[in-house]
Amino acid sequence: MVSNSSEEEKQFEEITAAALLDAIPVGVLVFDEQQNITYLNACFSSLGVLRPKFLEKPVGKSLKDEQLFLSADIRKEIQNLREQFFFEKELGNQKTSDGGEISVFLKGVALFEEENFRGGMLMVEDLKVLGKTNDSNPPLNNESYLNLLQNLSDFMVLTDADGSIGYVFGSQAKTVFRKNIQTGKPEKDLLQRPINEILPQASLGNLEKSLKEIRETKKRSSFLTSFEVEAEEFVFDLQIFPVLAGRREIQFICFFFKDISPYIKEMEHLRQQIDELQFYETITQKASDALLVLNAEGKINFWNKAAEKLFGYSKSEVFNKPFEKFFLSIDHNKLFAIFSYLTATEKYNTSVSIITKQKQKKEIDISFLGTKNRESSQLYVVLCNDITEKIEVERVLRVSEERFRSIVHNASDLICNFSEAGRIIYANPSFLQELGLSEKELSEKKLTDFFETSSAQQKKFSIKQVIQGKVKSAELTFVKKNGGFLEVLGNFSVTYDAQKKLKYIGGIFSDITAKKAFEQELLLMRAIFEASNDGIAVESNNSFVIVNNSFAKIFGYEKGEELLNTNPLELVDETDLLRIRGYTEARARKETAPNHYEFLSRNKNGTQNFIEVSVTSFEFEDDIFFVVISRDVSERKRVQQAIKESEERYRTITENLDDSLWTAERAGNNIRYTFFTTSIEKITGYSQTEFLHDSRYFFKITFPDDFKMIKMRLRKFINNYYKNSEELVFRIIHKQGHLVWIKNKITVTRNQRGEILKMFGLVSDISIQKKAEEEVEKSSDNLKKLNDTKDRFISIVSHDLRTPFSSILGFTDILLNDDEITAEESKQYIGYIQESAQSMLALVNSLLDWTRLQTGRIRFEPAKIDLFEHVKKALEAVAGFAIKKGITLQNLVTDEINVFADKSLLSQIFGNLLSNALKFTKSGGTIAINFAQSDVPRFIEIWVNDTGTGISKENLSKVFDVDAKFTSEGTAGEKGTGLGLSLVKEIVEKHGGKIWVESKVGKGTTFKFTLPKASATILLVDDNKTDRLLYSKILKSFVPDYEIILAGDGAEAWEIIKETSLALIISDHTMPKMNGMQLVKRFRDSSIKGKPHVIILSGDVGKPETLAYNDLGVEYVFQKPVNLTQFKEAIEQSLRKIFTK
Repeated sequence: MVSNSSEEEKQFEEITAAALLDAIPVGVLVFDEQQNITYLNACFSSLGVLRPKFLEKPVGKSLKDEQLFLSADIRKEIQNLREQFFFEKELGNQKTSDGGEISVFLKGVALFEEENFRGGMLMVEDLKVLGKTNDSNPPLNNESYLNLLQNLSDFMVLTDADGSIGYVFGSQAKTVFRKNIQTGKPEKDLLQRPINEILPQASLGNLEKSLKEIRETKKRSSFLTSFEVEAEEFVFDLQIFPVLAGRREIQFICFFFKDISPYIKEMEHLRQQIDELQFYETITQKASDALLVLNAEGKINFWNKAAEKLFGYSKSEVFNKPFEKFFLSIDHNKLFAIFSYLTATEKYNTSVSIITKQKQKKEIDISFLGTKNRESSQLYVVLCNDITEKIEVERVLRVSEERFRSIVHNASDLICNFSEAGRIIYANPSFLQELGLSEKELSEKKLTDFFETSSAQQKKFSIKQVIQGKVKSAELTFVKKNGGFLEVLGNFSVTYDAQKKLKYIGGIFSDITAKKAFEQELLLMRAIFEASNDGIAVESNNSFVIVNNSFAKIFGYEKGEELLNTNPLELVDETDLLRIRGYTEARARKETAPNHYEFLSRNKNGTQNFIEVSVTSFEFEDDIFFVVISRDVSERKRVQQAIKESEERYRTITENLDDSLWTAERAGNNIRYTFFTTSIEKITGYSQTEFLHDSRYFFKITFPDDFKMIKMRLRKFINNYYKNSEELVFRIIHKQGHLVWIKNKITVTRNQRGEILKMFGLVSDISIQKKAEEEVEKSSDNLKKLNDTKDRFISIVSHDLRTPFSSILGFTDILLNDDEITAEESKQYIGYIQESAQSMLALVNSLLDWTRLQTGRIRFEPAKIDLFEHVKKALEAVAGFAIKKGITLQNLVTDEINVFADKSLLSQIFGNLLSNALKFTKSGGTIAINFAQSDVPRFIEIWVNDTGTGISKENLSKVFDVDAKFTSEGTAGEKGTGLGLSLVKEIVEKHGGKIWVESKVGKGTTFKFTLPKASATILLVDDNKTDRLLYSKILKSFVPDYEIILAGDGAEAWEIIKETSLALIISDHTMPKMNGMQLVKRFRDSSIKGKPHVIILSGDVGKPETLAYNDLGVEYVFQKPVNLTQFKEAIEQSLRKIFTK
């Protein structure tokens, strides 16, 4: 049994439905869910009841737009059909299109697919027609319809919903049902019988299943069934489908029996043929040769898989294609000539070249076979065998043979064939050339004729042993024609013919003369290897394969054999094991690894040595070997360590020296620095690198005033071949901008021509020394000047004292010796004596003050002084004399200003200047004291101005000169000592200020001098912004009367210190640009007058830093976070000390 395909089923349904609907005498119209007509049968159109619009191409037209019938409108019934499922309506008499009249009965049925409305069907019956039919038959028994169905070759059975037969149509039904299928008796009537009674017993199960499925799903079903009638089997494809009424109820069931018996028989026959063909196809497909079948026209009818593989074309690409299309060398005429040849013989063979689909050229053998005694058309079988590889192999063999002949002919080895008796059959040119023989000479010789008979090994050699296979190779010595010897290694092979008889013996003799010499060299190298003091070992695959005794002794072993097959890492101490293992593994992976290194060994006796190794590698027979040369460098390491420690000590010494050592060497025509100790940066501010990169750096930083002198002295020194040392003292400009005095001691080594090869120098910072020298020189000059001044002063004083003493002595002599002097005269003389004594006292007091200042014995205690109050008191002290003389005194110091000065000495300054002004100011004149800011920020300028007689230009330079002892009488005859202004100058300069005078004769005189300001400012230096803010707040709470100014580093602080008068400096230690230590050093070494105290406040100072700051004069060093009580006390102490030191 075989089942029909879905395509056949669909075709069957279409044919059956079309036949039924077009043949029945009932008008049928089908419409979809949109009320558009999808089918209208011929009967519906022929009734003549439709409106003209629906007669021509009715499919697709809508039933909603216009009424369907000429005289009846059923659009409402159609619209309600979705809900009612079914309606029936007698339309009565209807006008026909030809003017007639018929009585029409209309039925409407809804069509559903599962629960979805899919449209409906209208059926129209002409009642007149129906009335003429036989009452015993249903309306379907129309004669034309019955004739159509009875003439079908297949047959159809209609039953009601229960399966009772109502109708049987088709001519073949009579054949099949002549007898009862189940009883075998003649069949009289099938109508009204159950359908299961007419089917074979074997099909009843399928029937029951199909009916159940139809009743449940309302869908078509099918199965195959067969009937045997008079020994003939009929096979039917039974299609079962329901015909539904309203609300999807089954009205009747249609059983359509389609006879497929012929089809089944044909299929069985075809199956047998296919089985047979598949059997032969399997044979041909499995054949290794390509197989083709050609028809009588020379076209390809068959093409097996081997052919596909050989030619690259599939079956579909070659089927029914001309043979010559794929075999270009066999054209159409030649092919038919082969066909003609095959009529007389069974086979035709040839070889051709083909081009495959992949454009490859192949060589093939072709065999053509005819098929005789064939009833149908003649076929030809073509067998194709690919011989491309075979031809290539033959070609390669021929080439190889030629190459072999060429190799033998051109080989450098001596090759010959000789017989069992030793007679030489063939010898290549090398054999003849090396032995110095011609072919003719050779033909008369045996192989043994060339042997050097004294060799013991050759005495043992025999051709018989070669034939027996006992000797495959042997070292021999040939004697050349010229008497020379040739050492060879012979390799022998015996060749037999097909009958296993000895054909000849082949000998290949390699010249091993060089090898023998090499072996001698190798023995020599072996002796050197064993005798070497260096340890030498060869390692492969992590173990020693050759070790000399020296290598073994380095690690505490006696013989090298003790270390064979030992892993080299076993000789490495654990401290270096990981590093050396890394080197070993890297070399094994052929990665980069050091080939010269040192490690600590692990010796046999447990001791350790420092070992230096050099590793090289070579490859031999696909193995990598490493040659390790070792030396015990323990002593050298000890010496190196001692040198290193010595160098460290030297470096420590040099780096801690204040002086800097340097060296230089000749490079071509120039001398270049090669070394500087780190102290050079401390001296100059420039690093070692800066000097080493520029050999002229010293010249670039030399002070311009000293450059010419240094250049000249250095040139003279270089050119003086007899001088090897020099000392240069000059100034340089430090990186920070200040001047530094240095002393550069230079020593050189010269060659025979006197040229300098090397220079060695020692640079020293002698700024302090120079300063001391300058101070000493200055002191010496001052002492000399003071001594000269003293001599002159004594002379002046002696002169000045002589006059009052002479006056006193003269008047006292008169008073003592002249009795006639009157009382009035005595009083007058005593007045003169008193005046002279007062003059002498003033002179002595001035002399004492001047002497104390010059010798430093006067106490100098500067403090913060209110200038206004002090000027006020000074004016009050001379106010009586000013009133007596009628002179106006003015204090123009109105601003609140403080000066940093010694109170007593400041009073002496104002006293002398005011006395001098009162002396030379006439009645009605004015003396005023004022001040202004000096050009120097830390100083103020004070003026003492009078409207007196003034000083002439020629005398202005004498005013402060003690030597000149410039003095004159005042406007009221006042006299002076001439030392007052000199004393004022000394006092002002002691305060760090200066004094000068401006005067015009008859207009008055102004004395101007400067004094340092007393500061109320504290400088806080810290690179941490947060700390600056915090401690500025703390300071403001401690000393609210002081201004707090801030700096972020030492360099910024230094600029402030130079321009500002400060009461106190509080600084961090670690800062960028300039740290606290550098700031304090620069501040200490500066010439600033009235230096404030410094307090260090830092988070990273320890005891060493504290001691260093103490050495620089810093008393208080605090660690952050600071004890605020101690910090406050230190601030107060420091502020008090600046005014009391």
